[in-house]
Amino acid sequence: MSAPVVIIGGGLAGISAACHLAAKGFRVHLLEKSSRLGGRAQMGNRLTLGCCTSYLDLLDMLGTRHLVHMQRRMDIAVAYEGRLARLKAVALPHPWAIAPSFLRYPFLSISAKGAVCRALLRIAQGAPPLANETFAAWLQRHRQSSHARRFFWELITAPTLNSPAETASAEFALLVFREAVLAGPHTATLGFIPYDGVRLLHPVNEFLARRGSQVQLCAPVERITEGCENSRFHVHLKNGEVLKASTIVAAVPHTDLLRLLPPRWRQQPCFSRLSQLSRRPIIDVILAYDRPVLTEPVIAIPGLPALWIFPKQPEEGTQQIAVSISCPDELADQEAARIVRWTHERLATACPAVRKASLVQTRVHRHRGATFSVAPRDQDLRLPPLSPIPGLFLAGDWTNTGWPATMEGAVRSGLNAAAAVSQAAPK
Repeated sequence: MSAPVVIIGGGLAGISAACHLAAKGFRVHLLEKSSRLGGRAQMGNRLTLGCCTSYLDLLDMLGTRHLVHMQRRMDIAVAYEGRLARLKAVALPHPWAIAPSFLRYPFLSISAKGAVCRALLRIAQGAPPLANETFAAWLQRHRQSSHARRFFWELITAPTLNSPAETASAEFALLVFREAVLAGPHTATLGFIPYDGVRLLHPVNEFLARRGSQVQLCAPVERITEGCENSRFHVHLKNGEVLKASTIVAAVPHTDLLRLLPPRWRQQPCFSRLSQLSRRPIIDVILAYDRPVLTEPVIAIPGLPALWIFPKQPEEGTQQIAVSISCPDELADQEAARIVRWTHERLATACPAVRKASLVQTRVHRHRGATFSVAPRDQDLRLPPLSPIPGLFLAGDWTNTGWPATMEGAVRSGLNAAAAVSQAAPK
């Protein structure tokens, strides 16, 4: 069985590459090891941002963007020790729309707010960080207090970078503020993804089928070997099936890529160094309470590990709360009961209504390799879409997209791979 372009991996990167190639007239064969598409988009991601234009454009292409509820203006509730504050945009010219709520923000002093504004101005002016500078070093250089770091800067960068300021690249942290906070009036608006976010991707099969392409689920790939005659590659599936391909897009985590490649290819410097690119965990916790406790659609709790809270609408007198924990570090190795207890206590401290409720059901999902490291030393390890192997292209949020490990970065990587395939195709 042959296909001009075989795409390995049905996460957002692979879907993006497949849809954009199919839209350009390429016939693709998308392979996904699990029983449904989405990859890490199934992890429990609840939010996107207005600045995530490539992700939203992909949903437009699939006809599902309307399922994402976008705020009209940015509105984030911040809870700390029983007090609730808001960072909320109003109908003022950008970038002053957030100024009234920021001036009322109770967790920072007037002097700290002034320092934050001066640092934001430096970001808006395009002042670059120093070479290999961490975000912590950048914050210190710009005279940001520990309170400003906790209640403003890391409130935003910890969940988006999944890294504390000590290890996060200042380049990526400034990118987050430049693209999401400072770029325009709608870039920081939150988009709420349905709880079953994978339904946003349901039209992929039909989209590809209408363009002469196909999706094959439950199709884990065992290895890639060099082909012969008219096919550069043989893609060996674990069920014994072998696909012949002239072009491959490997849209898989870098650890899986190394496992798939022939030993001779893995010895190339760009691939051999990939094992040094570390990954970081994220924890999703589901807490079901015996009564309604929270009314806000999203709540951020300052501090590390970083907690963003997504309450569901109450049902039959109970309420389910989804908690995304970024930068969990040592918490990721704790037993589930301890993670639940820690999360409940942190939530109850921030939101008093939770203290009177009882837990009736809990679930803990650990994603140990959820995101790649955004440490400055690791960025040279990320690869471009065009690999040194002719006909082999790379996608995945870990590739060199210029973005951190986000859904937007994954979609952009697929776009980059599709563009590279199109450019390399015979004219």
